[in-house]
Amino acid sequence: MPALTTHYLFGDQVLPELPEEIRQIIEQHRPLYHCALQGPDLLFFRCAVSGKSFLPKVGGRMHHEKIGEVLSFMKQYTASQKEKEEYPVLLTYFFGYICHYYLDKTVHPYVYFLTDSICNHHPEKTPHSVHVKIESQLDTVFYGLLEKRNITDFPVKALFTVPQEEKEIIGRMYSQLLKEVFDLDFDSREIAKAFDDMKNLNIPLFDKTGILMTASNILGEIFPKTLDLTAQIRPKRVSVDIANLCENCWHHPENPKLKLRKSVFTLFQDAKEEVVTAMKSTYDTLEDGMGVHFDTDLDFAGNIVSQS
Repeated sequence: MPALTTHYLFGDQVLPELPEEIRQIIEQHRPLYHCALQGPDLLFFRCAVSGKSFLPKVGGRMHHEKIGEVLSFMKQYTASQKEKEEYPVLLTYFFGYICHYYLDKTVHPYVYFLTDSICNHHPEKTPHSVHVKIESQLDTVFYGLLEKRNITDFPVKALFTVPQEEKEIIGRMYSQLLKEVFDLDFDSREIAKAFDDMKNLNIPLFDKTGILMTASNILGEIFPKTLDLTAQIRPKRVSVDIANLCENCWHHPENPKLKLRKSVFTLFQDAKEEVVTAMKSTYDTLEDGMGVHFDTDLDFAGNIVSQS
């Protein structure tokens, strides 16, 4: 990721930059767009507490495997429904998914660099819990910077309640995608349930009372493994420069020679400029029968996609 709120804010900033024809379609399906901005993270939330679904593992694979194939399938599938009622729903979801890809691959190298740095100083912490905590803190910082509000005011239920018919349309799309691209069989109804799971699991993470944060800190001291879950609770305030607004030097984890001083806010703006160009060209070439025309050599972590 970045996490839920940062992806939402990114898509919100991208929308005014798009041609009016695209904007009008997305505006009619805003809650779906907000969910689409979460990309394959959506699948992480299916039965996340019980662990009874394989979909979270599939979501993980989609972050690192067959990036171009997935995006090209979405493009061609959307184009094939051009004359049907499902088309605006599919187009909205496809464009939100593209936004997720661009923000992830641009910001993740910094997040992984910072994760490695913190874990080197605190070997008792797991990389996953540190990674998740960084992204939760980034949600707090960005919501404050761009909305001038406390993160606990973020209205998850209002923003992420998607009509049942739209969930079913996207469920059917994913079912075919997973079969054709990954040779995996999933019932579309199972996939559609991930929308409500994502919403319902996120609501308590924006706790206004602060009780959950206090309890999680105590629990984490006693049972460190619980930090993988509790690190997702959004803090009301962040006292460290987690977004590198002071522009300290950092490097790409896969290429230490590539040193940068960009803040996360600058990376956010870089991704916005790039994705607007990609979305415009994708809309113009939607019915050409080909895959996407933008670069998909990087996975969602910002690393070169393995060809093996």
